[in-house]
Amino acid sequence: MSRVDVTEIEVVTAILARLRSQLKLSENQCWFTTDPSIIPDLPPGGEYFATVAIGDGQFPDGEQIAGNITEDTSIGVTIYSRMRLDRTDKDIALLAKKDNGLFALKKKVLAALVGHDLTNEDDDTFLRQLLHALDCTRPVYDKTKAVGYLTIAFGVSFDWELT
Repeated sequence: MSRVDVTEIEVVTAILARLRSQLKLSENQCWFTTDPSIIPDLPPGGEYFATVAIGDGQFPDGEQIAGNITEDTSIGVTIYSRMRLDRTDKDIALLAKKDNGLFALKKKVLAALVGHDLTNEDDDTFLRQLLHALDCTRPVYDKTKAVGYLTIAFGVSFDWELT
């Protein structure tokens, strides 16, 4: 096992696999998206689901040679909880419910990713540093779909395989 250069799709694939495994989600409950603020009209089954989106990337000077370039980017993991608020729209359960409240789900995602390296299909590692949390959005609730969500951004640094 060694650290290897990869492509961006390998990074996303590894993060999806880790989240699915750690959060016990199917491919229909955890998928890649370009816009996590768009909640599907028919959300998948289960109490919660997640999406992964690539953020902006930077290419550090001095880390660029023929066949290999370093990218420092972020990955946004959005967790969605299916839940109806009470009549006053002040249901604390959206945030605090033990199994699918947004704070409980946030903790699960942080535990699944922070401090971990990723591996490719050959079980080689490829991150230049361990996954780390960067920031988190405030919780949002969509009344029409009865879904609350928030996004956590994770720092991801890797070397592109360009050959």
